[in-house]
Amino acid sequence: MLIPAIGINQIRKISCYLPPIKFSNLYCDLRLPNYRKKKWNIEKRLVLPNDVRHAINSHILELGLDFVDKDLGNINISWVKEFYYNFFHANLDSVQLRGREIMINEATIEEALQCRHLTDDTCAYQQAETAIHCMTVDYEALKRVIATPDTPWVMDSGNTKPKGMLFAHLSREAKTWQMIFAHYVLPTTHFSEIPMDMLVLIGCVMDGKEVYFPRLIRQSMCRAHIRGLLPFPTLVTSMAALADVPWQDDDVTPPPPDDDNKEVTIPWSGWVHEKPPARRRSRARAVVEAARPSSSTAVAPSSSIAPSSTAAHLPPPPSLEPTYLLVQRLFCFIERSKHQLMHRLDRID
Repeated sequence: MLIPAIGINQIRKISCYLPPIKFSNLYCDLRLPNYRKKKWNIEKRLVLPNDVRHAINSHILELGLDFVDKDLGNINISWVKEFYYNFFHANLDSVQLRGREIMINEATIEEALQCRHLTDDTCAYQQAETAIHCMTVDYEALKRVIATPDTPWVMDSGNTKPKGMLFAHLSREAKTWQMIFAHYVLPTTHFSEIPMDMLVLIGCVMDGKEVYFPRLIRQSMCRAHIRGLLPFPTLVTSMAALADVPWQDDDVTPPPPDDDNKEVTIPWSGWVHEKPPARRRSRARAVVEAARPSSSTAVAPSSSIAPSSTAAHLPPPPSLEPTYLLVQRLFCFIERSKHQLMHRLDRID
């Protein structure tokens, strides 16, 4: 459905005649048909394998992540859909839902999740964001935490810095954390290439560093796209219940999940996107490759070959190093020069 192009004054004029118990403004009324068809990204229960259970449960207790491993209550899908189509601007402090006001600031989310309060100075994720912006983050140290050191990064288009990593290259514990955060903190439906913000969050938690999750959840909540899935249905239902939103007879509640259904647990379907087994070479291809002359029996090129043909066999020039490595080396050089200068000044004194 396309929203007609009308002026802001006309929107305000028409909004005065909308039922205040349901719509915040005309824009919310116009996008209601689209949101009625949207699905939701439901939180999942943790059924952890033995090899990662102890490590993940330890981090949950240490960092106050109890909200990812609690009993999921009833979800009111009607509340969730009405909440998001009334959430018409990212800078809102509250959302009107059936005549009730739901505060959507970090303090309200913190109260609903019952998680710890942190400031920006003590949030490891906030500090990592600053380091990424300044190109001072140690990507190799992050790689050692979430994957093996020889794992390749997925670089950006300009080969400036890493933008993510393939899911198959993560460690088993990092894969499990990615599934948890994809439903509780940074919702996503893409599990082939993991973006850097998710990798940084996984690295902070696996290192045992404090993270203020209400801030990340608030940012993800306002990014509910009109074509995407509606995130945090359990959290939204809890916040609406705290605001005494009335429950109507025609409200939709999904059936309870089946304990035998692996799609409602983390990890689901065993381990998705594992590296596929190596493909066996067919007999026909093996015969064709065996019939080809090897490099040792091939005829050596004569001296009459043009120089351009010889140049074609030369190895390609080495690729340029990523920009973030050059910046880090520059900072190291400045730091060494600073120490050398201070040492010389101390000797002069």
